[in-house]
Amino acid sequence: MSFPLAGPAAVLVFGTSVFAPLINCTSLLAAENKTAVGIITSKTARPAGVYEQYPSGKRGGFSGPSEIPIAESIVFEIKVDGLGTVRYSTNAVAAKQFDIGQRVQITYVKRAIVPWRKRIYVLEMQAAHCLTTSPQSDVESGTAGACDANVPKSPER
Repeated sequence: MSFPLAGPAAVLVFGTSVFAPLINCTSLLAAENKTAVGIITSKTARPAGVYEQYPSGKRGGFSGPSEIPIAESIVFEIKVDGLGTVRYSTNAVAAKQFDIGQRVQITYVKRAIVPWRKRIYVLEMQAAHCLTTSPQSDVESGTAGACDANVPKSPER
């Protein structure tokens, strides 16, 4: 009696039947937004640029690449206890309120395909002093409304 699947076919069928459900299940897990407090360790300016997107697939005629402008941005490196160093990019106008050494609160989501890959996406960053003061003390100190101009949220992915 011979086994119907032998060699590479058996490995393909076995591998697909065992690992595919694991990968599919991990991508379906909902990730919740978490917050943490950290300190800005570096602030790097990235100049404006242009990204060229080349068309793909079946084309009836000749068409060149599309040019997509990329705005100037500021990239912050933030040291967070328990997470290590994470990065957050924002526009130059919103970045003016942040400096190196400043305490900030970040909102992040952790994505992972265990054990192969782990990634932390920082969704939002705001000054940490906004979290510890009360509205009454802001009025008394003359900083009322200073925390209303927080960095805008990144678009959801």
